[in-house]
Amino acid sequence: FFMLHSPLPPEFIKARDYIDGVLYQTKKITLQPIPKEFCQTNRVIMTPGTIRGKNLPAGETWTWNQSKGKKTVVLEKCNAVATLRKLISRRRKQTCTCLSSHPHFKVWHFEITPQNHTQHFNVLWCELGKDENTLRLEDFSFLAEFTSPEVSQELWPAKRTHFCVHVK
Repeated sequence: FFMLHSPLPPEFIKARDYIDGVLYQTKKITLQPIPKEFCQTNRVIMTPGTIRGKNLPAGETWTWNQSKGKKTVVLEKCNAVATLRKLISRRRKQTCTCLSSHPHFKVWHFEITPQNHTQHFNVLWCELGKDENTLRLEDFSFLAEFTSPEVSQELWPAKRTHFCVHVK
């Protein structure tokens, strides 16, 4: 006995249901380009064209990686079919070989095709990103160079800028 379709993992169900609800409640879909700082927690962006992970805005030391496979789902409330992918942030291979930090972002990418076959579009949902209303100690790690090594180590133990080796 072979299964033709594997069951949808719970986090994919959560993402599908979230976007189905957002699209259902959206009275007018406005497509926009992807802003450079798009990854803020719970931000939803609708954009035209084709999106590849390597084309999404990223940082100097990190990029996007597709996690797991892509799944095709039905968005029942808004009467559409979508292919969805989970993208997570990861450290770039070409940059620092040290313990350079990267943000821990999670973005869901939906390629949406409405049942009435109108214009295909994309939706990006940043499930986990920057939280505009929260200040975190690591957001101030750039101040480490202005403190003593002891204070710097106490406040930002993961900050090891002196041990970076750049690979060409």
